[in-house]
Amino acid sequence: MRNLLSLFVLALALAVAMADRTRAQQLIDKGFVHGWNLMVDPAFGNGCLIQTVYEDHSVARLGFDALEKRGYFAVYNMAWGDIEVGRNYDVTFDLGGQ
Repeated sequence: MRNLLSLFVLALALAVAMADRTRAQQLIDKGFVHGWNLMVDPAFGNGCLIQTVYEDHSVARLGFDALEKRGYFAVYNMAWGDIEVGRNYDVTFDLGGQ
């Protein structure tokens, strides 16, 4: 669980760092397969990503930043409010009820 939390914190930090770059350019839609959008992100050197939107408007994204040569996982939801630096947050992942 600690590794999962560390991964989430890293993804969250990456998402915050990416925010300025992602506002500058729009994602390029390449299709829709089994509930996931396939896209290209010009802000990340045309890196590829998949994302899906859930009923509560949460967005899960898994992608590859071609500029930095690294993958990322991020989850967004405007209803979650602001994230404060130095504060701890509880995170739970339910992967198919497992």
